[in-house]
Amino acid sequence: MKLYRNRWAIRTMARVLKVSASGYYAWCKQGVQSSPRAVLDTLVHSCYMELKQKSGYRPVFGLLRSRGYSYGHNRVQRSMQRQRLQAKLKRRFAKTTDSNHDLPIYENVLKRDFSALVPNKKWVGDITYVHTLKGWVYLAKYLDLCTRKVVGWAMSENMALDNS
Repeated sequence: MKLYRNRWAIRTMARVLKVSASGYYAWCKQGVQSSPRAVLDTLVHSCYMELKQKSGYRPVFGLLRSRGYSYGHNRVQRSMQRQRLQAKLKRRFAKTTDSNHDLPIYENVLKRDFSALVPNKKWVGDITYVHTLKGWVYLAKYLDLCTRKVVGWAMSENMALDNS
């Protein structure tokens, strides 16, 4: 309405838009104000950033409480959901290698030359861990460098040697 007030009368636009002209004039007098939701969203976002994006709604709620704001935890939670603010979870450490052992350490005979012209002349091996429905398992595999095919593999729940 404010944009077209020079073209049409306020009362005419109010009638067409089915709003009151007095409401429009009251809005013009009070100026632009932020909605309570926008104020809460701004406060929640600043607290979330202050907590280094690592906290969920409970710590954000506590920080707002300590600053004297009386928002409920459900409103803080909905504000975070609306803004798609989630706690960044710390990744769990998975120990994959134990370098402190008395086992023999073999010489690197390939010296990073991974090309092979004849099958079964150069094999390489690797150990990795895979998440399955029953938990983590370790997978050891050997590849032929010429054919790039798996020539052997084994799975285990731990990396201990089986000397049976």
